[in-house]
Amino acid sequence: MMLKAAVSPAILLGIAFFGSALIAYSFVLSKINLSIAYPVMTSIGFLIVITASALFFKETITIIQMAGFILILAGVWLVAR
Repeated sequence: MMLKAAVSPAILLGIAFFGSALIAYSFVLSKINLSIAYPVMTSIGFLIVITASALFFKETITIIQMAGFILILAGVWLVAR
């Protein structure tokens, strides 16, 4: 049963995406300082999660949540300057 789950398309796709993200992040770290790359990548992760939750799970995003996300992006922008 565990072997069947381990070779399921969803698991294999997740592993492929994880590997792709690792390669991309390694490339970014070779070009940009960690103090800039980490906040930028983290905020991109927030954007992906917020978008996916609204699109796939039909979650409502409140004005307060959007304001918080905009503040996070503003902070990342200030750090990256």
